[in-house]
Amino acid sequence: MSDVPSERKKQVMEHDAGREESIYLVKDRANIAYDAGDYAEALRYFQQLNQITSEPLRTPLLHKYGVCLAREGKKDEALAVFNRAVKEGRDSLYDVLSGLEKAVILLQKGKKEDALDALKKAKELDSKTFNTYSRKIKLK
Repeated sequence: MSDVPSERKKQVMEHDAGREESIYLVKDRANIAYDAGDYAEALRYFQQLNQITSEPLRTPLLHKYGVCLAREGKKDEALAVFNRAVKEGRDSLYDVLSGLEKAVILLQKGKKEDALDALKKAKELDSKTFNTYSRKIKLK
């Protein structure tokens, strides 16, 4: 009797558990590729995550996704992701880092005033973290 409600519930739970495990596996692969500096591979995993789950990426994954987009030359998409990361405000370190990345891209696009505004907002989030990490970026 495969139509027993408890059996059906068990099958659904097993299916959901497998899906959840798959999502965590893809997140792990994305993090490993990102940490290794393989932004193209990490980007593929982040895009795969967006396809297999309706749950949006959260900081710090959102920040890392933006970095991958930026490093792969997709600056406009990266800006949109960094805007989401900063707006979300879930992790002060990654919020500040996203603000710094956003400022760099804006400056590269010749939008100096917007870049300065992004820096100001990043500093307001956490001035100590901002001071630590802003020294490590090169604004041209």
